[in-house]
Amino acid sequence: MIGVCPPKGYDPGMQFRIGVDGGGSKTRATLFSNACVLGKGHAGPSNPLAVGMEVAASNLTRALEQALAEGGEGGALSFKDKESVPAGFGIAGLGAGERGREARESLGSLLASRFPTLELRFFTDLEAAFAGTFEGELGILVIGGTGSSAMGFDGKDRCIRVGGFGKRLGDPGSGFSVLLEAAQLLLSRSEGLLPGGLPSWSLPFLHALSCDDPRALIPLFARDPSPQELEGGIGALEEAASKGAEEPLALLQKAGRILADHAGALAARLALPKVPVACAGGFLSKSQPVHKAFCARLEALSREQERALVYSDRHPRPEWGAAGLAVEAWPSLLNALNSH
Repeated sequence: MIGVCPPKGYDPGMQFRIGVDGGGSKTRATLFSNACVLGKGHAGPSNPLAVGMEVAASNLTRALEQALAEGGEGGALSFKDKESVPAGFGIAGLGAGERGREARESLGSLLASRFPTLELRFFTDLEAAFAGTFEGELGILVIGGTGSSAMGFDGKDRCIRVGGFGKRLGDPGSGFSVLLEAAQLLLSRSEGLLPGGLPSWSLPFLHALSCDDPRALIPLFARDPSPQELEGGIGALEEAASKGAEEPLALLQKAGRILADHAGALAARLALPKVPVACAGGFLSKSQPVHKAFCARLEALSREQERALVYSDRHPRPEWGAAGLAVEAWPSLLNALNSH
């Protein structure tokens, strides 16, 4: 269990570790002593592919400084006089390939100059979230937020990821994909490419995106909606669905089924007869139509595949996962991540 520890003087038995969760909208850093939380920090986005290396490093620095300052109240910490402290970073945009390797090296260089006593280890945000959810045990984690992706681990030596295609390739089942499909539908209806004219839910949807008419959606998607615009548009669709609008409801339910199919694909590839499935991301976790369709599809997949995909209400703790990976708390999972 993770608990909050009051600030204390330095105890040689304290095992410090730091976990950072960096995404496309915010960054969170937590300083742990064993399983206790000593300090927390928050900052803006730190996905280097989305905001650039300098901005990402600046926000990571700000979140780390806040966590260290909070943890150091009362003289609890003075890293200059101690051994290096493991620090795990679960950062969006640090995928595989040459580009991911370059991003890790660049961030590592920038942060090492500011925090020379930290032992930096980099992982993807999905890896950190998975580790913080299942803590080395077998399972599947499906993330449905602005984007979508999923990861499964057989508890031994196989770890597989699916999805995470990015906005340009659709990120099936994501909040962005639903918003895009709704916008495409309204544009096609407004210009007669599809029959029926504009539906009653079109005006609230357009207003939520600060658009006066459907064609104003074109420049909006040319630059990509902001997190606030995405939240507003999805909220308008959810409101319309709650009032009986069939098309928004169908779009949300379709997303839930697609996200569940991520879990089904992983369970089949890992050949697991029974596996817990957890979910993360505000779109999947908080949208009632999406979550309900997700759970229903899991049950259907269990029957189709003759295996048990069991919904789990475990909540991801990505900072804890990043910190645990940094100290190699779950060797089998870490080895599987390094080889997949």
